[in-house]
Amino acid sequence: MAGVPALPDTFFAAIPKVDIHCHLYGTIRERTFQELAAATGAPITPEEIAAFYIRGEKPKGVLHAFRFLEQHVLGRPEFLHRLTYECLEDMARENVRHAELFWNSTGTLHHHPAMGFAAAQAAITAAMAEAETNLGILAR
Repeated sequence: MAGVPALPDTFFAAIPKVDIHCHLYGTIRERTFQELAAATGAPITPEEIAAFYIRGEKPKGVLHAFRFLEQHVLGRPEFLHRLTYECLEDMARENVRHAELFWNSTGTLHHHPAMGFAAAQAAITAAMAEAETNLGILAR
């Protein structure tokens, strides 16, 4: 718009934000994906993981990544805790003050029934509580 001055990026960075319906599995850091896949012996190479993070004409489908995480990687409560805390850490860095996270318990527990819903949920909510205390971000 003519005559309207552009606002600096610092202005937008400083605005408190809300993130609604964020798919938790879609926030996994590439390094975390690599480390957790290695810890579980998941059948995937570092190059295949890296392909999930490439944008372009033919990006690897996000649902493919979600399903792989459900089936092979996120079968331990401590992994869900790490994923959740890191997600909120990244959001807090962007000045998100409230986050609504979504995770597919059905898919994860189908592949890892021994973990149980209560343990998985407890890991996620513990990470949320820690992030609220340590980072000032409220998550549900």
